[in-house]
Amino acid sequence: MLINLLIVSLGGVVGSVSRWQTIEIVGSSLIGVFIVNILGVLVAGVAAYRMKATEAKQLFWITGFAGGFTTFSSLALISTEESIVTSTIYVTAMLVISMLVLTVLRPKAKK
Repeated sequence: MLINLLIVSLGGVVGSVSRWQTIEIVGSSLIGVFIVNILGVLVAGVAAYRMKATEAKQLFWITGFAGGFTTFSSLALISTEESIVTSTIYVTAMLVISMLVLTVLRPKAKK
């Protein structure tokens, strides 16, 4: 239990710092949060569907890193600062692209 707590915590720290750095480098909260959330879905999707991930790896990459890297609260805050049209396009695009990323990564059912 303690080792899992440490694994999730380490992933969360790395993810949160990576989010902050990514948004700083991009220089725009609107674009930065979009990039962060899509990359976070990609990381979680690869860990869930493409890696032969042990429980520890899943805890680090999905729960820790992706959980710390992605941000729903910033998405909501940024959306309220934009016009209703921009906010609607922004949120819809993020959801659609996230679902497409996971659809591509998810293994196809064998017949």
